Amino acid sequence: MSDRQQNGWFAPGNKLSQGNHLAKIMATKRRQLIDACGDNGRLQQVVEELYNIALQDKHANYRVQAAKVLLDHFLGKPPQSFDVTLDDGKPSGLTLADLQLAILQLPPESRVLFAAAIRQRRTEAATAIVENGSVESGSDR
Repeated sequence: MSDRQQNGWFAPGNKLSQGNHLAKIMATKRRQLIDACGDNGRLQQVVEELYNIALQDKHANYRVQAAKVLLDHFLGKPPQSFDVTLDDGKPSGLTLADLQLAILQLPPESRVLFAAAIRQRRTEAATAIVENGSVESGSDR
C-alpha cells in the first residue's frame, strides 16, 4: 500500500494524514476556555483587567507584562530581528527569512558545519563576556 495517492495527497491509513494532534488538543482547550467563560462577559472582564493593569498598576513590571500579553495576543508577537553587517560595516539588508531560506538550501552536510560554526561562535562570545565583560574585547571578529 502506497503512502500517497496519485495526486500527492496522503492515502487512507497513512499516519501523517491524521493531522497535527497537538493542534487538535489546543483547539479543544481553547474551546473549553471559551465555553467556561460563556456569554456572561468573563473573557471580556479578563481582557479589561489586563488593560487596566497595563495602564494603571503601581508596579512597572506588572504594567509591562500585562501590555505584552495584550499586544502579543491581539497583534501577534513581533518577528525576531537581527542585524547582519557586511565587512565594510554597512547593513546587508538581509532578513531572518532570507537567512533561513539560504540555510535550508544548503546541502545537509553544510548545514551541520554551519550549525557547528554558530555554536562555536556562541561559546566564544559567552566566554568573552564572562572573562572580559564584553564580546568585543574577547574577539577580534
